[in-house]
Amino acid sequence: METLADELIAILDREADLYGQVLDLAREEQQALLSGPPDAVLGVVRRKDTLLLKIRTVDESRDLICTRLARRWGLSRKTLVLSEILEHCDAAAAERIAAVRDRLRDCVDRLGQTGRMNAVLCHSGIEAIRRVMEDLSVEPDEASPGGAMYERTGSSRRAARRATLDVRT
Repeated sequence: METLADELIAILDREADLYGQVLDLAREEQQALLSGPPDAVLGVVRRKDTLLLKIRTVDESRDLICTRLARRWGLSRKTLVLSEILEHCDAAAAERIAAVRDRLRDCVDRLGQTGRMNAVLCHSGIEAIRRVMEDLSVEPDEASPGGAMYERTGSSRRAARRATLDVRT
């Protein structure tokens, strides 16, 4: 059992490290959403996706170890949770598992908070783009002096004032 407990601790520790890296990237993503170009955001998202694949692999390893522990103790893997594992391990292993569990839980909680904030930033950005597009596509009678810059269909047309984005002469 010692070997499986040690393997579980190592896997949980690795998983906590990876979630910590995802948290760092989520914070970097937040900064990119606030002030960076879209390419910066995409770069962070790609790196985050790579880490999430690593987490998935580590998670599968953790599941295999938990399956072996459940079989050893005659328990159901479907209902086996860390608190139950703590009850079956010796005191030293239980203490180490509890410490890494708490570290992992804290990291996941902070990641959830950062992810929610990033979602708000994304939605705010999308809403700002929608408002700009609406402003650029007003009907002539709704337009400011000089007429509309673009038809509702999205095709540009001559107007007394030219839109900054219109590069045609």
